[in-house]
Amino acid sequence: MLFLKSMRVVATMLVCFLGCLLWTSQARADTYYRVDTPPTVADGDFQQINSKITIEGTTTSTFTGDSRKDRAEFRLPSGFYITTAGTVDNIDDAPGFDIAVRVAQGLEGKSKDVVDINLIDPSSSNPNHYRGFELVVKKSSASSTSLPQLVLYINKIYVPRGASGNVVLRVDRSGNSGFSSGNLTVAQVASQRLDLSSEKTPFLTSGSQTVGPILVTENMPGAFKYIELTLPAGYSWIPDTATINPGLGLTRDYDGSNGNERDYTTAYFDEKRYGQSVLRVELTGREALNHRPKP
Repeated sequence: MLFLKSMRVVATMLVCFLGCLLWTSQARADTYYRVDTPPTVADGDFQQINSKITIEGTTTSTFTGDSRKDRAEFRLPSGFYITTAGTVDNIDDAPGFDIAVRVAQGLEGKSKDVVDINLIDPSSSNPNHYRGFELVVKKSSASSTSLPQLVLYINKIYVPRGASGNVVLRVDRSGNSGFSSGNLTVAQVASQRLDLSSEKTPFLTSGSQTVGPILVTENMPGAFKYIELTLPAGYSWIPDTATINPGLGLTRDYDGSNGNERDYTTAYFDEKRYGQSVLRVELTGREALNHRPKP
């Protein structure tokens, strides 16, 4: 009888102890992540992502100010890499790094005094290529009335040739860190493609006629380098009669140089081998020159 009574006491104590564990777990602060709509980029080079991730604590006490505790590692997939990372106080300074972090609210002080960003996992073939970075929060958020918020700017990453699909940034927190672990899709990799469509198909007769309009759409920024429209033998384009409406994206300043890398030019020539008339629409500027095909 005494044995059974003792067991009930032990069981009651155990339930209370487990209840305390569960309550403590629920009270621990965490973060959640808001990711911009992932852009679609090509493979085989450094690609402009120009996206951001907002990291926000669930309570004002998410970060304790213990830099040994409040840290997390962010890693790109194998073969992807970055070369620079830094803290900024102004959004305009963010493009100076491949990855930048800024304190938005809930943590007092300049970004460099609140959070460290350290490059991690250097490549064995090139020590200046890093697969990821670490965030370390050095100040407490408990004194603020606002939820702590950091903003990560994913500006540029190297995408290996042959990559495709989602680019997932893996987050691994350290121990009981205020950061949450998770997987964040920051971009999508696809082959560059142009889609052509025409509102109507004209019936050709002798003399001059109008063809088009022909709508050319790229599936990602930068896919349109040039296009050649070749007529069948016996037909010829009439020089200087093409009318081009640049539409969306053809004068965007992609690299921040205040230049219109997406301006265009037109050219007419005869294809000597087959005697066919060709209309070539080609982009000009720095971006297009790097990809210009040989004539």
